[in-house]
Amino acid sequence: MVALIATGSAMYTIQSFWTAAHDSIPVVWIIFNNASYRILKQRTLALKGFSAEDDKYVAMDLVNPRLDYVGLAKARRAGRACREVRGRGSRHPSRARSGGPYVIDVRIDGSFKS
Repeated sequence: MVALIATGSAMYTIQSFWTAAHDSIPVVWIIFNNASYRILKQRTLALKGFSAEDDKYVAMDLVNPRLDYVGLAKARRAGRACREVRGRGSRHPSRARSGGPYVIDVRIDGSFKS
C-alpha cells in the first residue's frame, strides 16, 4: 500500500505511523513536505481573509524547527527503513519493498505566492 500525502495532512494523522508498526501494516508513506499548511493559505487567499490582505499566514508554516517525518516515524517504531529524499530524480529505495512501514520525506518548495 502506498500513501501519497502532504505536510499538513500528515500532521493530522501522525498516529498512523504507530498503528502501522503495531499491526505490521506494509504501508509506504510518501510525504510531500512543503513545511506548511498550504491548502489553508490557498483557501484563506481565495476567501480574501485577513491573512491574505497582509500576506501573513499565522501558524500555517511548519518551520523553526522544520518537521522531521523520518524522526517522527522512527519515534513511533515505524522507521525501520526510513529515508529522506530531496529534489527530483531520486530513486525509490529498494528497502521500501521489505514489507514493513516505511516513510519517504520528499522536501519540496514551500514558497507560497499570493
